[in-house]
Amino acid sequence: TISFNGFGSGISNNVEQGGFGKAGDIGITTKLLSVTNGAEIGAANLSSESAARAGDIEINSSKVILDNQGSLNANSASGTGGN
Repeated sequence: TISFNGFGSGISNNVEQGGFGKAGDIGITTKLLSVTNGAEIGAANLSSESAARAGDIEINSSKVILDNQGSLNANSASGTGGN
């Protein structure tokens, strides 16, 4: 079991403003993944550079619980978003 509980907890990889390259991938393998109470798993490209890329999120789990604003996010300001 992997559990993230509460705002400020979780995993994130980001390309910051003005950065280049890929944010990095997040891979999780577990029987149970719980992301609750504002926790987040995220990959983001916050850069306006077209060469920057958000990383991918891959979750291999029998059960995923997202509750009370728990979230999984991959996004991009420009360039290529994550998966």
